[in-house]
Amino acid sequence: MLIIMGLVIGGKKGSGRHTKQYKETIKREHPLTRMFAMDDSQDALNVARINAKKNKAQISFYKFDFLNESFWGEMGCFDIIISNPPYIAEEERSLMSDSVLDFEPIRALFPLGKDPLIFYRKIAEFAESHLNRKGSVFLELNQYHAEAIEEIYSSKSYKTEIIKDLQGNDRMLKACRT
Repeated sequence: MLIIMGLVIGGKKGSGRHTKQYKETIKREHPLTRMFAMDDSQDALNVARINAKKNKAQISFYKFDFLNESFWGEMGCFDIIISNPPYIAEEERSLMSDSVLDFEPIRALFPLGKDPLIFYRKIAEFAESHLNRKGSVFLELNQYHAEAIEEIYSSKSYKTEIIKDLQGNDRMLKACRT
């Protein structure tokens, strides 16, 4: 049985907007798949629930702060971890278009504190004990920190691949346990 954990993180208005495409592909290839999503924002989870229902996706939703490791003991093990965490450094704010800043909640874009890679580090740490053997992690990347993020995972013996978006920017990290 394929088990997927998704981190909603940050209350994005479009939470779950790609649920239908992911769900259809995953369910077709792995019909017994169980999917979980978590966030510490009830608003984000509500939007994700609505989108999941609209797309007939069966996802279990959980509310808690992923950075709080005391909750990790409640989580099982997963075959796939997918996340689009807040990853923009505060000093990059001036480079962003107003349409992004006006559309997305600030906490969906900017991690709290000074470390823009905090979620990547925590997901890597979580995966050490919660990702099944031969499991994979898929993460949306900040193009300016792609190599540093890749290093977090390759230093933990993951086979990594950076995938570019349509504009040629580093956009996703695929990290597979070997």
